[in-house]
Amino acid sequence: MAYATLNELADRLGPELLLLVADDDGDGAADEPVIEAALTDAAGEIDRALAGRYATPVADPPDLLRRWCIDLAIERLFVRHRDALPAEHAALAALARRALAAIADGLAGLAGARPLARDHAAAGTHGGEGRVFDADSLADF
Repeated sequence: MAYATLNELADRLGPELLLLVADDDGDGAADEPVIEAALTDAAGEIDRALAGRYATPVADPPDLLRRWCIDLAIERLFVRHRDALPAEHAALAALARRALAAIADGLAGLAGARPLARDHAAAGTHGGEGRVFDADSLADF
């Protein structure tokens, strides 16, 4: 599930740049499958970053995910076409990745996303093969 639409990406990129990176057949129109593939790939990257902490795909994504999806998809369109990525778009894609890494590392959260349930019993402090420290093992200390 892409977090942004073709029209949203087209609005952000503008018609001239969109044709530059998405008109593979040279007919003067951006190729929808090319754009949809970039959006799907970008959404996959977002989902992989969030999957350790949140249920993905995010059912009710915040606007932030839409913007990040567009930023990452634009980068993909330029890279696949081997055109130089404009500095502003490179910076936005890098910012999206830093933010996603912060969320993945637990340094930030994502409003509206459903956190994964944690099995706290499996990670508890009880269990194992008896006591490690007892009166006999500590007698010499």
